[in-house]
Amino acid sequence: MHNTAYLAWLLDSTPAAVRAWVGEASFTASMRQELEETIQHRTDPSQAASYAQACPIPGARADEYLLRERRVQADATVLAGIHFYGLDIERPFVGVFAQSRHFTPHEVLAATQWLCEDFATFQPQAVQWWSAADRPDLRTLPGAVSDLRLVAGPIEAINRLPLAMPKETLRLIADADGASYPAYAELYARALAANPAWKGKLQQTTEEEYIACAHAGGLYVVEVDGDYAGVIAALPDVVRGIPGWVMMEEMLDTRFRGRGLARPMQRLLLARLDTQRHRLVLGTINDANLPSLRTARGAGREEVGGWVFLPAGEPALR
Repeated sequence: MHNTAYLAWLLDSTPAAVRAWVGEASFTASMRQELEETIQHRTDPSQAASYAQACPIPGARADEYLLRERRVQADATVLAGIHFYGLDIERPFVGVFAQSRHFTPHEVLAATQWLCEDFATFQPQAVQWWSAADRPDLRTLPGAVSDLRLVAGPIEAINRLPLAMPKETLRLIADADGASYPAYAELYARALAANPAWKGKLQQTTEEEYIACAHAGGLYVVEVDGDYAGVIAALPDVVRGIPGWVMMEEMLDTRFRGRGLARPMQRLLLARLDTQRHRLVLGTINDANLPSLRTARGAGREEVGGWVFLPAGEPALR
């Protein structure tokens, strides 16, 4: 595999501002590690066998679940593999992890059709591509469906931005062991019942993830005027080579929504996170979740880019 070309593309498909926040040397090392670990994991026959067992497709061999290097242009290859949205075998798609160079929109559309044919055993509905914020926006292509957007920012710079605080008394109370998980689970269930359109677009934080946030010092119960109002949580991790405090949960109970509490709640969290451990805050937000995207931007985070689905059978650009 042409790891040097893939690494170069992964680096160059990340906006320069983000690379500067992390530091070029540190970011290169982090992205190289993610590339190598992904290739190692997704070309491991035992992992492929486990994936095939978890998402069985009639007629598909275990080795067909492996990450593949495919030439989609005379001078360009991709690393791509089969995925199932939410591990639902009724929702297969091809995920492009890395490219040997940048593609034009025409090349992306042509490669989408070729990859769907190459993975025909799984009958993929679409191909998922990365679309960097400072590159042509793949969301404008025919049939495109935007998925998650990645937003990030330097914590100390964000904390210096002016912010109007609410008239209510907003408090964050540290939960060091995750004991508040049952209350959070009930809160999540109420929120999903009140907003059925969120089903399949938002994912509940698992108890294991919740406790990991607690142990890392990134879990807080939110109180408004002394009443339980929700939770906010972050976990040290890496997303697309970017290390930082990754937002795992930001949820307010229904009666506290629409009161301008989300941005102050985030700011109070950022003031408590250990910037010696990580300097950045980042997270993924569904592109359809406009309130959360507005809150993230308003709280000082910037869009790094996002993942876009392009369906099979769409016409090429004219």
